Amino acid sequence: MTPSQVKVSLEKLQDTVHLQGEWCDLYGRSDQSSVFLTWDWLSSWIEQYSPFLDLHVLRCYVEHQLVGLAVVSRERVRRRKLFRRTLLVVNSSTYSDCDVTIEHNGLLVETGLDAEVYATLFRWVQTQAVGVDELYFPNAIPAVSREIYSPWLVVEDREYFVANLRHLVASSAEYLQSLSANTRSQLRAAMRKYEKDFGELTLTEAGTLDEALDYFSHLKVLHQSRWQAKGKPGAFADSRWEAFHRSLIERRFSEKGVQICRVVAGTHIVGYVYSLIHQGSVFMIQSGLNYLANQKFKPGYVCHCRVIEHNKLLGMDRYDFLIGDNQYKRSLSHAILKDNDVWYRKASFSQWIENRLVWLRGICR
Repeated sequence: MTPSQVKVSLEKLQDTVHLQGEWCDLYGRSDQSSVFLTWDWLSSWIEQYSPFLDLHVLRCYVEHQLVGLAVVSRERVRRRKLFRRTLLVVNSSTYSDCDVTIEHNGLLVETGLDAEVYATLFRWVQTQAVGVDELYFPNAIPAVSREIYSPWLVVEDREYFVANLRHLVASSAEYLQSLSANTRSQLRAAMRKYEKDFGELTLTEAGTLDEALDYFSHLKVLHQSRWQAKGKPGAFADSRWEAFHRSLIERRFSEKGVQICRVVAGTHIVGYVYSLIHQGSVFMIQSGLNYLANQKFKPGYVCHCRVIEHNKLLGMDRYDFLIGDNQYKRSLSHAILKDNDVWYRKASFSQWIENRLVWLRGICR
């Protein structure tokens, strides 16, 4: 198959029932393993944010067979105070109050057709997308840009961190032993301190939907307390972000697609960790940690260590810390991988000027 055989359409989002049927059918024909491209995630986002966004459906066909699909937000942005652009943002938004931080993003594509579909989309932006300057994929999988070579393609790397549980299970190795000597020492010292001062460390995973939502509420309190003490709003300051995740928990809990764990030392709460589970991967979404004045207590390290060990026992393949460079992620992970922010930009004189300004700024630093 060649890219010329793939056709693209862009239509206003109106019928989510029809879109659900298309999405679930194509998901079954794709090899996509990202929880962020499931209908649960996408429909929760549409439900919470569609009143505030101009949403469209981007479809790719071969003859009459749907082979590529995404929901895009049409947005006007100003870059570098000079350049106004019309963007189609794939499965997300650039508006901070409508962004739930999608990761491992891309089109939903039929297995084996990634190269043809993405090449067609790039050409469509250049030649057929009326009134559109860019197609933007935030936190995209490598396939989005792997086979495209053009000065109008912009790619910025985004690192994420993963603990490889499959390897540990296969080798019967202990998670703690897989970490550096320094990390092991800090973790063991923190665990001893918790158990000496408060009691035995134990982990409990929420077993019912009501319990999961209750854990989520307690996580919120700890999370907000920590971030507001730093003078920052915290994730839960956005009520729609919280409503989005509550909806997601309710949709996925019965199928074991959600995991919320509580770690305690005796009766002392160490913290809560909220993750999504999909095809053997644990995607760590948010945590609420009980920080104490004594820095020998390391609630983040201890909670994630216990949750990772718990998921190893459950037979999970990997624990994905997702994008964001924090020391605890580096210390507790086994690999650094890359997604990308990707822009398909339409060739134009103003875009050429912008590219030259960026280039000049780079060489003058």
